[in-house]
Order: sequence, then structure tokens, then C-alpha cells
Amino acid sequence: MSSSLKTTADKLCNKILEKFDAKVIDIFDSWLETWTTYLDQEAEFIAADLVQYNPGDIISVCLGFNVGSEQGGNRPAIVIGKNSRSNKTILVVPLGSFDKTKGLKKSEVLLGELAEFNQETGHTKGTESKVLLGQIRTISKQRIIKPKTRYHTKLNIGAEKLKLIEDELIKLIKS
Repeated sequence: MSSSLKTTADKLCNKILEKFDAKVIDIFDSWLETWTTYLDQEAEFIAADLVQYNPGDIISVCLGFNVGSEQGGNRPAIVIGKNSRSNKTILVVPLGSFDKTKGLKKSEVLLGELAEFNQETGHTKGTESKVLLGQIRTISKQRIIKPKTRYHTKLNIGAEKLKLIEDELIKLIKS
């Protein structure tokens, strides 16, 4: 290991122990394990072995450990835009549960109840979902947890909800 890398790794380790509580340290440690797996598999990863992802598909992704208010962890996201099976990256926008007491931020879009999604994920019937437009990002398809094969359930929000997201995304970009 280069001395520069070792110095940086030591600084990072000390900063983590100094700044984070035990729960966050465990989350970060878990992310490092996942990231290491991604690095090990990267050279052999074949995106075309995954199912075809279409605009509006709901997928489960690992967004990792991020900075500030960036969404992280394992969470549902909606595929935005057309995507070739062989493309190793995909554009997604994370989903979240809507809390009526907090309302919506300017960068969020209410989708309402996604009944099939709620049933598939164990959410309570009537739970409403929102799209976190401000968190749109391109991710490696390695980060996709489900669906990966034709044996996994594939859900889609439909053309009407997808158009709502696309229209609001354009408004957000132009505002």
C-alpha cells in the first residue's frame, strides 16, 4: 500500500471514530463491505445478464453511504428514461413514503398509493409514496438489488405517473 493511501485511510478511520456514533459506524462499515464486493465484481459484471429495465419500473437499489442530505442505503427507486440492457448505468429517482404531517417539498412529487408496491414490500395498505426528484442520479446497475432476473417480481408505476414525474422534473430543472 502506498504511504499516501495509508495516511489517508488512517485519517479517515480516525475521523469516523471521532465524528460518528456506533450505529453510523456500523452502517459505514456495512457500506465498505458492499463497496468492496462491487469492486471485486466490477470487471466481470455483465449488465446484459440483468432483466430489461423500462421507464417507470420500480427497482430496489443500494445507494450506499453518502454525504450530507444525499439519499443512501437500500431503497426503492423509479427508472427514468430509456435504457439499453447492455448499458452499465441507469438513471433513477428514489422513492419515499409520504408523511401527511410534513407535506411535500418543492422537489418532491406525490404518487399516491402504489398498491402493488405496498403489497410486494410489506408496506401498510394505504401508504402513499412520493418521488424525491432532487435526488435523481445515475447509478451502476451493480447497485440494483431487485429485480435482477425474470423470477423477480417487476413493478411499473404506469405511463400517467411517469409523465407526471417527467413533467415535474423538467419544471425543477428550469426553475
